[in-house]
Amino acid sequence: MNKRVILSGLVVLATLAGLPAISPSAAQSNPTANPATIEALVQQRFDATSAFAAFGDLKVTVDAAFALAQTATAAAPTPAATATASIPTPTPIAPTNPSVALDSDWVSIPAIENFQMGTTFAEIAQAVNQCTIDEQGNCSVDMAQDSLPAHTVKLAAFQIQRSEVTADQYAAFLNASGPGSHVNGCEVSPCVLTRTEDENSLITFDGNAYTSLGGALPIYKVTWYGAKAYCEAAGGRLPTEAEWEYAARGSDGRVYPWGNTWDPLNARTSIPVTTEVGPLPINSHPSGISPFGLYDMAGNVAEWISDWYDPAFYNTPAAIAPNPTGPVIGTEKVIRGGSWDAKPFFARSIHRQSLAPASTGSWIGFRCAADASAVLSTSSPPIVPTQVLTEQAAQVTSPTALAPTVQPTLSATASG
Repeated sequence: MNKRVILSGLVVLATLAGLPAISPSAAQSNPTANPATIEALVQQRFDATSAFAAFGDLKVTVDAAFALAQTATAAAPTPAATATASIPTPTPIAPTNPSVALDSDWVSIPAIENFQMGTTFAEIAQAVNQCTIDEQGNCSVDMAQDSLPAHTVKLAAFQIQRSEVTADQYAAFLNASGPGSHVNGCEVSPCVLTRTEDENSLITFDGNAYTSLGGALPIYKVTWYGAKAYCEAAGGRLPTEAEWEYAARGSDGRVYPWGNTWDPLNARTSIPVTTEVGPLPINSHPSGISPFGLYDMAGNVAEWISDWYDPAFYNTPAAIAPNPTGPVIGTEKVIRGGSWDAKPFFARSIHRQSLAPASTGSWIGFRCAADASAVLSTSSPPIVPTQVLTEQAAQVTSPTALAPTVQPTLSATASG
């Protein structure tokens, strides 16, 4: 065993010796490192950690070397003002369960034979560079390796909600489910935390009825079980990871819902820096819609996905099977889309996160999906990806003040 450790250490040292050196002063004068150099670093970093994942001390050594190569002390960019827009009036849809008033706008997503899911070394390099140098963030290659490799997926047509589920909608679901249902009414698990359990919750419970304090804010403090139960009551289900990514990215390989370049006016994240805490009402960033016209697929609240999480899943045959649904078992569920208290790195449509299904957070919500054959009427035709620029230009008007919404005081968490 000692011989293996020593031999592994020598190989890692040899790998590190080949890394090009970038001094802090050089990074300061030229904050954007040479793409070829960074891509080489990413490849070497990935090879080293893949080969020696069992040796924690060696992994730390490689981490330190990569961090040194990425070091920069450039000042963070001056925050830009966040644009606001009036919230479009939602079109009511009758859910499968008529006792639950869960009005939503469903969008049909067409089938695709060759959706390119996942990311590349070059894209990871650019994302890490932007986060660590331009935004002074704490991002690393390790945080993106589970999105490798890029692979082709075949998906059947499906439907997905245009917007994230709101606090008002979730309170209606709880009231239809009955008093006390939030405690263990979702597969014998908690559905959501109310003010009784968490002072930051958007919902109160007086022992008889549930009241929303969030209005059009996306629901949060909701468990995966609570998200799943809501979607089933609405006649649907949670989206699979592949469906969510396709709905967010379209078929042209974009990194964010709107394209490949980060724009702080298109999503609610921690960039630009602001004193405001918490998500904004749904649909507050019309310029950031996805190719199919979906809102808030980047930022605002991250979204629960149906799949179990496995960091190595993309390397398995199941990942390229038609309509993949993730691992059979696991301990955490996939989360997608980034949130209001995370860097844009986490809001990339490619990025994967995970959390135990019974956990909650002020940064996690959800939206529902459904099979194309489900008994749901699509209130508006799907937006073809080639139409997206025209649609976005038509929707962005002069800023209008958003309707005031009662919102609890939140404390930011370390999500990047």
